[in-house]
Amino acid sequence: MSQFTHDTDNSAPKRHQHHEPVLEYTSNDEVAVISVNGCKYRRSVCVIIMNDKGLFLGCRRCDNKRVLQFVQGGARRHESPQQTAERELFEEIGLPATYLRYAGEILPVTSGDEVRAAFRYTSKSWWKRGFTGQELYPLLYLAETEVIDKLHFRAIPGVRQEFCGAMWMKLEEFVRYCQPCKATAVSNICTAVVSFAHLGFTNAAGSSLSEVDAPQGENVRDKETTPIKKRHWQRLQTQQ
Repeated sequence: MSQFTHDTDNSAPKRHQHHEPVLEYTSNDEVAVISVNGCKYRRSVCVIIMNDKGLFLGCRRCDNKRVLQFVQGGARRHESPQQTAERELFEEIGLPATYLRYAGEILPVTSGDEVRAAFRYTSKSWWKRGFTGQELYPLLYLAETEVIDKLHFRAIPGVRQEFCGAMWMKLEEFVRYCQPCKATAVSNICTAVVSFAHLGFTNAAGSSLSEVDAPQGENVRDKETTPIKKRHWQRLQTQQ
């Protein structure tokens, strides 16, 4: 790994902050989070899409059709998390972000010195690239059920195809069908999503969802074009 610079991550809401992680950047501008014990985790933005029935978009991997997961991909040095999410959405499932409504960043419900430690997992597959594993950085988006008809898994010629299909799933099913090494991190994310919903239109940063104006990427629809509908949260809550 080629280190360009160190930085600290100030993106977590202040009431959740304990230890601000040090960031490093690889030679191809990937973001690495340095834990308090010195381990390096690749930051992977995780795009959670919930429909108006309280179900979530699960994508079937090409290399292991038994695995279903959220869209996700490595953060880049000069991208905001939402910009990374937009790029990965189009690269992996051919979906322009204009079909989605940004709801907020999901933070762990657990406490500790490091805000996102609960969203980390270790994997030998990352060791050869200098990482202990990955730290997932989940963002929640809302969509209409019909958005699944817009997906295209070979949207960009020359980009390796990640997924071969998709379906709407219950939240707890992601733990059952994810890669085993991710199970604890995915379970913690699912718990945090439910907590987010139970806050009643309040995101993890403490702002009303109707007032969320976090810096967006280039193509996310704004409030005026895709208003948040309360049934998104009500449907999720009835499943718990």
